[in-house]
Amino acid sequence: MVVGRGKSIQAAIDAANGPTVIFIEPGTYREPLVVNKPGIQLIGLNNSEADNAEAEIIILNRGEDDNGVTVTDNGDGFVLKFITVKNLLDNGVFLTRVDGFVLDHVK
Repeated sequence: MVVGRGKSIQAAIDAANGPTVIFIEPGTYREPLVVNKPGIQLIGLNNSEADNAEAEIIILNRGEDDNGVTVTDNGDGFVLKFITVKNLLDNGVFLTRVDGFVLDHVK
């Protein structure tokens, strides 16, 4: 599954049945995410050679969001790669009792 600029990452998470890899195209996404099912992988599609803002995948605070990505105890096996999370009031990524998770190249 691929989420493009202007689309909802949360809608893709909600639509996932079973373990799912969700690829995210470069852009700024102004939505906090909640993962409450196992095996969800959020992978940023970026050009690792590029060093510019246009190649980044950014989850940005809409104004009063406490956490950028929240993973509950149902989110075992969660993976987050090549994503930037900015300007949250409390936590960029918040995991609660999650087993077997990976955070890789997360800013």
